[in-house]
Amino acid sequence: MSRIGDALRALADAVDAELVQRAAPAPTAEAPTCPWVPIKACGLPEKTARQAVRAGEIASARIGRDVYVKCADVVRFIEARQVERVAVPEGAKNEVDRAIARKRLRLLGGGR
Repeated sequence: MSRIGDALRALADAVDAELVQRAAPAPTAEAPTCPWVPIKACGLPEKTARQAVRAGEIASARIGRDVYVKCADVVRFIEARQVERVAVPEGAKNEVDRAIARKRLRLLGGGR
């Protein structure tokens, strides 16, 4: 082989190695996160998300008519909410029984 061919091949190998190194993520790199998402796609009901934005609990930005919210703030907002667990009696077999047990449905007098 010629010296020019060897030099070109060595240069190509060096460039390929550098491109591979640049393209490969660092071993300690975290998965990329989305800093901002549209309010309609943030995972919360839109009304709840808008109320939280107005209250200042979630950072937002408006671009044209679209409102974007910060992902980290949405996660923080969701994690801060308390979930109330309600015990369901063992005899509750359907949604009506569960609703009565949770006192979300009230039986009225009369009927059969």
